[in-house]
Order: sequence, then C-alpha cells, then structure tokens
Amino acid sequence: MAGQGGQPMRGMHCAGSLRNSQIDGVSLQSLLYVSRRGADRGRCLSRVVAKAAANGKHRATAQSIGQLRVPSSKELQKMRQFRQQQIFRQQQQMRNVQRLAPPVPPVEKPKKQSRSASPARLKGHKKDVSKKRGSVARQVDDGMSDEEFATFASKYSLEQAWRPQIDILTRLGLTPSQLSKIAESRPEIFQTSEKTMRRKIAFFKESVGMTENDIVKIVCRSPRVLEYGSEQTVRPRLEFLKNCGVLDQNISKVVLKAPMLMSLSLKETLEPRSEFLRNRLGLNTSSLGKLISRHPQALTCTEDMMQQRVDFLMSKAGISASDLGKVVVAHPQVLHYKLDSMVERLEYLNSVGMSEKQISQAVSRFPQLFSLSVTSNMAPKWHYLVEHLGGDVNALCSYPGYFSLSLNNRIMMRHLYLENIHGSAPLPFPLGHLKMSDAKFATEVAGTTLQEYEDFKKDRSSIMDGRSDSDSEPVEVSIATQVGQQCLSNSKQKKNGSNFSNVLTMPKSTFNLV
Repeated sequence: MAGQGGQPMRGMHCAGSLRNSQIDGVSLQSLLYVSRRGADRGRCLSRVVAKAAANGKHRATAQSIGQLRVPSSKELQKMRQFRQQQIFRQQQQMRNVQRLAPPVPPVEKPKKQSRSASPARLKGHKKDVSKKRGSVARQVDDGMSDEEFATFASKYSLEQAWRPQIDILTRLGLTPSQLSKIAESRPEIFQTSEKTMRRKIAFFKESVGMTENDIVKIVCRSPRVLEYGSEQTVRPRLEFLKNCGVLDQNISKVVLKAPMLMSLSLKETLEPRSEFLRNRLGLNTSSLGKLISRHPQALTCTEDMMQQRVDFLMSKAGISASDLGKVVVAHPQVLHYKLDSMVERLEYLNSVGMSEKQISQAVSRFPQLFSLSVTSNMAPKWHYLVEHLGGDVNALCSYPGYFSLSLNNRIMMRHLYLENIHGSAPLPFPLGHLKMSDAKFATEVAGTTLQEYEDFKKDRSSIMDGRSDSDSEPVEVSIATQVGQQCLSNSKQKKNGSNFSNVLTMPKSTFNLV
C-alpha cells in the first residue's frame, strides 16, 4: 500500500493500486464499504490489513499498516466515477462483440390452432387491435420510431433500456443530429433514469424559468447539465446569482449563456471572483448583477486574468478609478480580450491624431471599441468621416459610437439621401443625424416621409447587391478591406515622420456608389 521510497500513496494513484487488488479476499468494493463507516473507518480498515498479514497471504508490517491512509470523500467519489466509466466501457465492448457476431436463427414455435370465433367476437377483436395500433402510432409520434432507434442504437452502441430517455429528449425537441452529437460526446446522460431526467427537466422549467427551446439549447451546448443534482448543485448556484444582483427574469438567460457556471465551486471559484469584481471595480449589488447578466462568462475568468485587464485599462487606456467600474459594466467582454489586440486598437486611435486624453474619453464613452476590427471597421469609417462627412478627431471624440454604425446601411445611406434630396449634404455632417431612428431622420431632417426613405434604401441596396454579385465579396467588405489596408499603411508612414494630411489617400470615387 506504500509508494516508492516508503511514502504513502495518495489520491487516484492510491485508488489505482487498489482497483485490481484484494486483501485476504476482500475486494475494493468491500474496502469502500468499510471506509464509509464514520469514525471507525480507519480502525476497521486497519483491522482488515492486519487480518491479511496474520494469515500470511500478504506481507504487512506495522509500518505499512501505519502508512495506510483512508480515502477522503472526494477520492471515493472519483473512484466510484472511474468504476462506472469502466463498467460503461465494458458494456460497450460487449455490445460491439454481440453486434458483430452472426445472428442466431430464431426457433420457430409450433402454431396453436385457435378456436373458431363468432363474428361478434372477431368484431370486438378488431376494435382492440385498432386501439393498440393507435397507441403505438402515438408513441412513435412522441419519440423515435422503432427503425430510427434501432439504427441510432446500433451506430452508437446504445442499450435498448435507454429508449425512454432518448424518447424524452426527442419529445423535448432534440433532433437526431443533436442526439448524435450528445451520444458521441457524453453518452453517460442516457444512463440517467427516466424519472430523474423528467424531474430535472421540470426543475429547469419551474425553478430556472426556461422554455423547452431553452432546455434544448443548453443540453446541446452542455449535456452535463442533466447530470447535475437539481437541489445539491444547481439551486445553490441560482441563489448565488440572485445574491449577486441578477434579476429573476435574467436567471435563465445567464444559465443559458454560461452553463459552465453550474459546475464551478461556490467557495473556491464563484464567490472569490464576485468579491474581486465588487472590491476592485467598486461595484454595488445592482451593477454586479448587470455585469453578470450581460456577460456571465466574466465569472469564468481568474482573478489574475481580470487584474491584468484592469491594470491595462488604467495604465494604457487612461481610465480613472472612478470610471473603471462603469467601463467594465458597459462592456464586460473587455475582461476576456487579449492584451495585444487591445494595444492594436489604442495604437490606431493614436495614429489618426487622438491624444491620450481623447483616447481615454473615447474608451470611457464607448469601450466596445476594443471589439472592433481595425482593418475592416475602424479604418474605412474613419476615412469616410474625414473625406466625405467633413469630420475630424473632435467629432469622433464627441460620438465614438460612430464606429459601431454600419457604413453601408446607416452612414452612407443617410449621407447620400440628403445629397439626393437637397443636392448636397451639410458639411461637416452632424453625427447626430446618424443616431436617430429612420422615421425621425426622414421626417425631421430630410423633410420627407419614411416610405420615401425606405424606397431610396431599397434602390441603393439593389445597386450595391448587383455590384457585389460580380465580385467575390460584398461591396462594403471589399471597400472596408481596401481602405483599411491603405489607412494602416499610411498610418505607419505617419509614425515614421510623414505629415498627417497624407494619411488619407484613398480617392473619393471609391465610395461613389450612386
């Protein structure tokens, strides 16, 4: 029972040495039973080893008995799980052997001669048969047909006893392709009893507030949710989310977005990370609930990982301690971004002429900047702002959300519409015209009706679609790529000492789509 060097074996190594061993005819199952006997488990286990040594079947000394360590509850659980997986693999091997073996021809039984039945009796028998056929048809409609299940079970080596569980998932809304993925990744869930599976699905409906469609999504995304204990595992984590400020109507959304939260330890993982967000970012319960509701994956980040992003925002982006919590709550995904990609965005803003103070203001107002591509998003929109809308850095600082608008469907459409209606658009173009709804823009700014503006957009979209059909990529994407690459190359020239006026060299004809 001791490892190399006379050291006692621990964890699964110790468990591994016990799996295939016996002490005086006592198997591992008996040892596990003995080890569960409360305060006397160590004494009982030592008595078993001492008995084996006395019989001379094993060389056990007082020293080896003293080194024997009773497995902890976690180790026992791992040993049981290992044994269950071992049994499951053995069953699969046996089923494969049976499936490959030649079929045994059935033994024909002699037919019994039935008595002649009266017409009334035959009529009643037909009614019974029709009722049975109707019940079979209803069962087939509710779940897999016999042929589908036979094909599915033979392909993934599933047992006939698991048919009720598969029918439950089929009635829930899972397609055969989704069930196939589950059978490949996590076939153990089919071993859950029919009663337990129904109870867990009812728990997600009643306690979590999920619809059947939501349950289908979460089972496909993380099949292990059907293995978690409803009361022992899931409910304590639901209470944790509520204590963090997550509203009841958002609980199901949080679980659906991040089902892995149900498997994280409360004491060792979830609670320390929530306390970090509270203390380091200065969040109250309401703000913390908003952060988790928007991006529950933030709780999967380690404290070190979050600390690195927080330090970057304060040192590189110039975010003050008072604005730090507001920035992270507005865009919690920033806790996941790679530092290199965040540096790239800040360098681009600096290359177009923004000062450190202006960059800090832009990031504070619109932290989603870190999620935008420089080449295909920021560069072409900045070019259109300067070359066609008459904007500058100050205009961008006043409305950094300009980068989030669609260049093709919002910015260019409204600019071209005013040019089409009035002959020219105001310069510099007020960015406030891009914020409002289509109805307000058409009636209050353009002085037309919403229908006229919608017709104009359809006409211009058909022109753009016609041009994009002849190309390998859409017009907006191709323009964005060309402009982005040109702006980035010119931005590098600016860093080497060239004048900022030479940064934007793309011709205006690039955007002349009218």
